[in-house]
Amino acid sequence: MRIGQAGMAAVLVWALVGCSAKEEAAAPAPAEAEKIVASEQAKAVAEEARAKEEKAAASGDAARRGEAAKPGRGPASAAEGVAGEGQPGAEPPPAPDGGATLTERMDAYLAELRRASYAFNVPSPIKVAKPVTVHFWLDPRVSSQQLAADLASALRATQPGDTVESGVVKVSSKMRATLKGDDFTITPVTEEVQPISAVERTHWAWEVTPKRPGHKLPLYLSLDIVLPQELAGRGVIAPPLDKRIDVEVTWWWLLDTYWEKYWQWLLGGLGTAFASVVAWWWKRRQGAA
Repeated sequence: MRIGQAGMAAVLVWALVGCSAKEEAAAPAPAEAEKIVASEQAKAVAEEARAKEEKAAASGDAARRGEAAKPGRGPASAAEGVAGEGQPGAEPPPAPDGGATLTERMDAYLAELRRASYAFNVPSPIKVAKPVTVHFWLDPRVSSQQLAADLASALRATQPGDTVESGVVKVSSKMRATLKGDDFTITPVTEEVQPISAVERTHWAWEVTPKRPGHKLPLYLSLDIVLPQELAGRGVIAPPLDKRIDVEVTWWWLLDTYWEKYWQWLLGGLGTAFASVVAWWWKRRQGAA
């Protein structure tokens, strides 16, 4: 009986020692436990970040669908908006001309204009009530001296007494030329506004008739730069070309004018003078007989 109790006690002690050893073997080391905790936390953070990204993407798609459905925004505009979002380096389109003011854009436009030679004839002196033609030429290909020589040669047959003046001026793609003078009747022969060609000569012409005799009656020739529509379409007046033209009074003009106004008096005076001459001649003849 005593041996049996002692054996049972030994068996019990051995079992308790074996279970304790198994539990120690199954329990992880402290360092390994920390690694497992860190790994679990990292997984949780990654899952949370993924959920946020999916939510943000869903919100962005809904917003884009709302923009595409707005009135006045077509499919092309909506597609452009979607393509521009979320892309590396995507920037909004710049403001027109970098946000420059109208004055700055106008100054930049005028600074880049090309130059062209001009020439025009001065028909002086001219006769009252007799029409003459004033020509104005623009040509970016030749010098002003060559252009003046060409115009003088063209006028040699019709207006050989005219002088020709020339110079250089800035020109745009369209120019406006006008001729004015209160003492003249002026009829344009060509269009006032004309496109300026880079390979051909541009020609303006006016028919000018003096209204009255006078000394150095003024004609005013002006050349304007026509601005494009994006610069408000306003014309910029270049320095005007002003010339004074001498008007010569002719005997034929005097005869026509005075005959129209005083023909009755002239006929009466001529009749009286003719009668006096006839009477004197008759009297002298009678005396000689």
